[in-house]
Amino acid sequence: PTLRNCTFRYSGQEDLIKFALWIDGPITFVAAILALVGAHFAVRFLRRAGLNRHLTAALFSLCLIDSLLMLTVFFFYSIEACSLLFFGTNFMYNRQAFTSSLHGVASSMTTASTLLVIWVTLQRFMVVLRPMRYAKAPAERHGFRRISYSVSTHREKKSSIVLSDSNGNAPTTTLSRNGSRSYRSPLQIKKVARSFIIPGAVIVLSFALNLPVFFEFTVEPCYDWETHLTTSCPSPTSFRNHFVRYKSILNSLSQTIGPVTGISIMTALTEYKLHRSLRERRKLFETRNRNVVISDELREKVSRTVAIFITIKFLILRSMPVFFDVYENLYGIEEFGTVLSVLVRISDFMIVLNSATNSLAYFGKKTWLENRLRKNLIKKEERKQRKSSIHTSSMRRDSMVSESRRLSSHHPSTGTIRKISECEKAEMQLLSPA
Repeated sequence: PTLRNCTFRYSGQEDLIKFALWIDGPITFVAAILALVGAHFAVRFLRRAGLNRHLTAALFSLCLIDSLLMLTVFFFYSIEACSLLFFGTNFMYNRQAFTSSLHGVASSMTTASTLLVIWVTLQRFMVVLRPMRYAKAPAERHGFRRISYSVSTHREKKSSIVLSDSNGNAPTTTLSRNGSRSYRSPLQIKKVARSFIIPGAVIVLSFALNLPVFFEFTVEPCYDWETHLTTSCPSPTSFRNHFVRYKSILNSLSQTIGPVTGISIMTALTEYKLHRSLRERRKLFETRNRNVVISDELREKVSRTVAIFITIKFLILRSMPVFFDVYENLYGIEEFGTVLSVLVRISDFMIVLNSATNSLAYFGKKTWLENRLRKNLIKKEERKQRKSSIHTSSMRRDSMVSESRRLSSHHPSTGTIRKISECEKAEMQLLSPA
């Protein structure tokens, strides 16, 4: 039978191909590298942060999903686009079955990344709303770090590890077969694994919701005129047309309108509650050291700045898909012209960029931000103290001038006689018999 010509992803409108190749190729590749660097910072931060173990598990899961999403996008988009852009040939022409299978994986991981950001925001809101419920002992807060420390130390030197338990009691050790003592962690592996149940359930739910996406494309045999070989190319299936409305509603609820609304509301409530709490603490401890006050204000400003940055980043990078979801539901994807197709490419890249910058937003530049805010707070406090000292000295000078004027208005001898008579009356009262 006669084979049809191969039609790959970047076949079609010539005015759109060049732009799509740059977006999907080198720019997406840079975003993937940025995400992996952010994940490196995130893992280093989480290992020594001592956060709540449920929040730590959620952040670890977010870093993992974002990293895997960037690797999936790299194999799904970047290799093919970079090869066409810089070498003029498609390196993945005979790997279309592999790239088509990544379509559902990328969609599922995008949903999982968005839902995990919602879960992290909800965890932060619950910690601020009910701080006593999430307060943990110091040993339990550092559970992730202590387990990793014990494992690495046991591997490096098979000697005894002696650490106190979470209640500060005597050290707990066990005797191994070869006679050496090994450390038994107070936070068991089962307890750590239990904190990953909800993030794991979120990931499984994301793949379940995107199950029809895995069947949107198949591969058909075709003839490639460039290589003069028989190969295969992606072809849409009936699922892509039959589940258009389901996919639009799903994306609106799980990736665009739902997450944007939920994250905005929870972030606003969290920052309001945190601001009120810290303001009450400042009123309660007004006589504290100035450095302690600056430290509290610094923590508040860092938390607010990072939260606002995450929210604004999410709103900006996720705002365009909201418009396209509404437009697709009203008019259909067939009505997309060249301009809208370019905007769709930009929108898809902004979704990738949002996931790529999640780790950097949480961890990447926090130290730099703290240093900048600390300098600004110290300068602000110094200006406030200078103004306060100038105001105090001027008030003292005015009071001294008014006191001198008041004394000069009275006759000095009269004041002296009045004082002597008052002293004599007091002495007479003391000497008189009871």
